[in-house]
Amino acid sequence: MATEIYLSPDVDNYTMPTGELYFTREGQTEEVHMGNASKVELNLEVKLATHYSSMGGIRRKDKTVVTEAEATFKATLDEWTPDNIALALLADTTSNTEEDVVLEIGAAELVYGSIRFEARNDIGRRVNYVLPSVAIKPSKALALVDDGFSVIDIEGDVQVTKVGNKYRFGTATFVQTENITE
Repeated sequence: MATEIYLSPDVDNYTMPTGELYFTREGQTEEVHMGNASKVELNLEVKLATHYSSMGGIRRKDKTVVTEAEATFKATLDEWTPDNIALALLADTTSNTEEDVVLEIGAAELVYGSIRFEARNDIGRRVNYVLPSVAIKPSKALALVDDGFSVIDIEGDVQVTKVGNKYRFGTATFVQTENITE
């Protein structure tokens, strides 16, 4: 149940979200800052099965249940770093004799890891998100030539995790104003 400070109506509930995005590859402990992300989205979808009673003149819906649930993460990254481009190209990272970073394009079928979004907005409530298991896949073509600043679009299928006896895709934490340190 929400605490009293989050009840509506309240103009403090309006928000202009901004924040910082982090990725940790599966099997690694280092969390990588993904740089400026101009768009970050989380979408949940469910498929339903419905049942209708046929005990009267008109069939009436009497039961709806969820048969499938899925979550998708999308981000538009502005910074062309080896880590970000490796996600977009499903690449493994190595180096050559000149110590250049070399991406082996397509060497990974999917890139698994966790996503953390830390809210930094000045207007509205701050909500931090943690998605502990995401399978990153290419989203759009990587523009090698563009008329303006080029971006890197990535997408990920959020995998469900079991915590205790509950299955969940992640967490969203409303941060109390007095708990914000910068």
